[in-house]
Amino acid sequence: MDNNSIDSDNNKFAAHLKNKKALYKIYLHNTRYDIIKKVVRDSENWTEASINCNDWDVMWIDTSICEERFRKLKKFQKINHFIGMRGITRKDELCKNLKKMRKHFPQCYNFFPMTWILPNEVSDFKSYFKRKGSSKTYIVKLKNSCQGKGIYLTKSLDDINKYESCIIQKYIHKPLLINGLKFDIRLYVLLTGCDPLRIFLHEDGLVRFSIEKYRLPKNKNLKHINMHLTNFSINKMSDKFEYSLNPDDATIGHKRSWKVFLQKLKEQGLPMDCIMKKIEHLIVKTISSIQPELNHYYNSAHYSDYSNSMCFEILGFDILLDYKLKPWLLEVNHSPSFSVSSKVDQKVKYAVIKDTLNILYMHSKYRQIYIQEYLNLHKFRKLYNDLLIQNKKELKKKLTISRFHYENKNLGGYKRLYPLQDLLEYQNLILFVSNTWNKSIGIPYTLKQDTYEYLFQTDVTKKKLSTDSFLSQNQTYEEYHTKTMLTKKSVKDKQNILTNKNTMQVIQTFDSSQKDFQNNLHYTKMYVNRPNVNISNCSTSC
Repeated sequence: MDNNSIDSDNNKFAAHLKNKKALYKIYLHNTRYDIIKKVVRDSENWTEASINCNDWDVMWIDTSICEERFRKLKKFQKINHFIGMRGITRKDELCKNLKKMRKHFPQCYNFFPMTWILPNEVSDFKSYFKRKGSSKTYIVKLKNSCQGKGIYLTKSLDDINKYESCIIQKYIHKPLLINGLKFDIRLYVLLTGCDPLRIFLHEDGLVRFSIEKYRLPKNKNLKHINMHLTNFSINKMSDKFEYSLNPDDATIGHKRSWKVFLQKLKEQGLPMDCIMKKIEHLIVKTISSIQPELNHYYNSAHYSDYSNSMCFEILGFDILLDYKLKPWLLEVNHSPSFSVSSKVDQKVKYAVIKDTLNILYMHSKYRQIYIQEYLNLHKFRKLYNDLLIQNKKELKKKLTISRFHYENKNLGGYKRLYPLQDLLEYQNLILFVSNTWNKSIGIPYTLKQDTYEYLFQTDVTKKKLSTDSFLSQNQTYEEYHTKTMLTKKSVKDKQNILTNKNTMQVIQTFDSSQKDFQNNLHYTKMYVNRPNVNISNCSTSC
C-alpha cells in the first residue's frame, strides 16, 4: 500500500477508537480490480488487510474457491464465493439444472432458450434439426468460456463438431431493438445466504449494444459478430465502438447505465415494471434450482455456523428482451468483471461494490465469540455440543431475524428478492429440488422445510431486533446457551411430513398459480408487434 493509503488507515483507526466502533479488514490481494480497493479506501468502516494478515474479516477473490479453503475459514470471516455455484455459472450445468426444472414446472421455467449439451445430446439435437430444417438459427458456445470466446452462429449441421464439448442454443432471432441495435442487460445479483436464500438485485446494471444494425440471421451475415453479439470484450475492438461520456445519458454509447436506460424506457410508455417483475422471478427461480447443493457444501464445511453468513457472491445475470418484451436468461457469470473502462463502469460498479460491503452482516462480536470459543475449546467442547444440539433451532431463528432487519436497513441500491412474504411459494420449488438432490446422493429425503414465515409476522416486523437482544456485551457464548436451556422449554416440531400425494398436489397448485400469474402479465398490443424502439428523443413514440 502507498503512503496515502497508510495515512488514510491511521485516520480511520483513530476515528473508530474514539467512537468505539469496529473497523473491518478486507483482504484484496487475490483480486485485480482497483475499483474494489478504491471503495475500501473511501469507506469509513473498512481497511485493506496486509498480504501476511490472517485475521481479516472479508476476503475478496476473483476465482472460485475449493472446499478446503472454505473449511479453513474462521467463523467470523467471510469470502465472496459459494461452493457449488457452478450449477448455474457453467453454461452446461445451467442448462442441465433448468431443463430438469422445466420438465416438472414447464410454466415456471420457460425463460431459458431451448438448449442441447454436446456431445451427450447430439442425437437429440440432430433429430430436432431434421424436423425444423435449416430455417432455424443456432448459437454455439463453449461450456466454460467467457467474454464471447468460441461463440459462433450456424444454420448447418456440418458446421458443428459433434464431439466438441459445447452447448447449442436456439438463437433468439427477433430481439427488441433500440435504434436498430440489438442489446442485452447485465444485472448484478447479490447472494448472501443459502439457508434461507438471501437474494438481492441491484438497481443499476449495464446495457450493452451491438455495433452494427441488426438484420435477421441469414447465411451471408452469420459471421457478422458485431451485429449478433453484444459482448463488450468483442465489440470494444471495433473502431465504431462509442464510449458514453455521460453516465446519466441513456441515448449515447454502446454501454449505458441500466438505471438511466430503464427510466427512459418507462418514459416511452413501455411496461417496464411488469417486465422487471418477470426478471425478478426469473432470478429467484434460477438460484432456487441449486439451493440444496449450496446448502450441502456450506454445512459440510461449517455445520455449526447458524448465522449462515460466511459466504456472499455477486452474480452477473445476462438478460435479453425479445420483440414481445419477454425476458430470456442467456447465462450467469460467477465473477462478473469489475474492470473500469468508462464513466459508466465507474458509476455502476462502484455503487454495486459499495452497497455489497454495506449489506454484509458484519458484527464485531463474532470475532470475540470465536476467540473465546478457541481459548476454551477443550474445557467446553462437550458443553457446546450438548447445548448447540438443543438450542440451535432457536439460535438460528434469532440470528435470521436479526440479520433480516439489518439487511433491510442497509439495502442501499439493492432490492430484496428473497425471502419476501409474497415469494414464500418458492419454498415448493426448493422443496422439490431438495428431495431430488437428497435422493441423488443416497440420503433418505424428508419433506420438512422451514418456511421462515416468522420473518413476516406482525409482532416480529414491528419489534426492533438485533444481535444484542440475545447476546449482551458481558455474556459469553456458553452462558447464553445455558440460560436459554434453563429458561426455555423445548418446542416440538409441529410441521407434518407431507406424503408424496400431497407434494404432487402442491406442485400442481403452484404450477397452475404461476400460469395464471404469467397470463396476467400481458402487454399492450401496440408493443407486442413492435420490435424496434427509438429512444434518441424523449418525444419519439414506440
